[in-house]
Amino acid sequence: MRSVSARQDQLLRRFVVPGSAKHGGGWTRAGGALIAILLMSPAAFSQTLPLSGGGISPLQTVAVAPPEQVPALGESQIGFLDALRSDRRIALSPVVDRQFRDRVREAVSRHPEFQAAMVAREGARGATEESRAALRPQVTGQTDGGWRSFDENRLFGVPERRYTSAGWGLALRQLVFDFGAAEAFVVSAEARERIAAARAEARRAELALRAIQVAIEFESANLQEGLALENQAARVAIAQYVRERYELGGGSRSDVLRAQARVADALAGVVAARTRVAAARAGYREIFGAEPAGATDLLAAVEVRDVAGASVLAPVFATVRAAQAGREAAQSELKAVAARALPQLNFESTFTRRDQIGDGFPGNDRTALFNFRYEFYNGGAAQARETQALSRLQQADHDYQTAVLSFERFAAQVLAEASASDQLLLARIEAAELAAASLRAVREQFAFRRGTLLDLLNAQEVLQAAGRDLIDAYAQQVFGSYRVLYIASRLDSHFGFAQ
Repeated sequence: MRSVSARQDQLLRRFVVPGSAKHGGGWTRAGGALIAILLMSPAAFSQTLPLSGGGISPLQTVAVAPPEQVPALGESQIGFLDALRSDRRIALSPVVDRQFRDRVREAVSRHPEFQAAMVAREGARGATEESRAALRPQVTGQTDGGWRSFDENRLFGVPERRYTSAGWGLALRQLVFDFGAAEAFVVSAEARERIAAARAEARRAELALRAIQVAIEFESANLQEGLALENQAARVAIAQYVRERYELGGGSRSDVLRAQARVADALAGVVAARTRVAAARAGYREIFGAEPAGATDLLAAVEVRDVAGASVLAPVFATVRAAQAGREAAQSELKAVAARALPQLNFESTFTRRDQIGDGFPGNDRTALFNFRYEFYNGGAAQARETQALSRLQQADHDYQTAVLSFERFAAQVLAEASASDQLLLARIEAAELAAASLRAVREQFAFRRGTLLDLLNAQEVLQAAGRDLIDAYAQQVFGSYRVLYIASRLDSHFGFAQ
């Protein structure tokens, strides 16, 4: 086998190109050197054969430096979101769930709004008892005593009298018949008592839902603050890394300024997150009556089964029941007003003991009679009262229809959001995972100078936005499940409120 040098010499002789004396055979040497390099063995590629004025001279092989280590820019932020997802996959502790229910039940029971609703309920109960009293006997007592003077009455031949006397008496009155007016007022009062009871129940459910909301908002605000701090740390690390590259001649001044601008934006995000925590803390204190003890435990969505449609849930919802009771009260009031315009029959009896002191002789006066009363004309007051009662009935009917329509709309929205919350959460989780993978890929490219700073900043910003949306999706899922309990009128049983 011929050697490589012999093959090179043969190729040099074959590729001789006639040229002028000016070129001096330079083309011949260049073509020969190129062919020789192409036919080299793999081991011979460790040397390079450039052209020189006096011939071909080999250069020393330059060792390639090992690649620099990829900086872990934003890795702590990715770990924060990974820890959040892993914590959410853990089932809620029964102890934590029971403690949360106890806190909500205690906070709602002592809240002034609920106490005011309970006082209004007691007042309505008293009004019902007052209306029932019209059906029972009415007994009154009277006593009098002192000096009396009567002038002479010549027409009846009664002389002048001056004397001191005292006496006492009792009067009994019992309604016999009034065309159902008193009973209609009782029915109306009972309906208004049901209104007060339904409003108290609605207030209790609203306060429970508000307590759940502020607890979730406080938890989400704390998570958003933690994410904002991780975002600030990641952007500070990127800015430091870009500055170091700039000082070593590997970047531009504009890259440093752009990274510093993102740091300032992250600082503003931290301030906004802390403001949100303060606002959530104030809302927590307003409902629970105490400061939250640090960060609350992670809340979990409740499982709701066998939830009917909005049209089935409407009749049992507290607000709708209050509107229905209001319509019934207006109907009974209209009947009572119409019955009051008709005759009324009462039984009345009196007993009087007179002349207990003075010069007279004590005696007893007794009466027992039926009293028939009818207002033939009262200036149009009866017609005016009936018109007002009819207007109140029409208004109550419209209020009931409005309450039903509003509840059906609200219930449909709640059920739709609850059914989509799981899919939304899965999409947010996938978006966060893809954003983390994208940041790692762009970070590696940027470390080996195959990507731009703008790509790195955008990837980190997308991760931050995905993290914010993920926290909001968790909160929406938890609160949405409790809202389903709310429209199904199951919050009372869930939290164990005393009926």
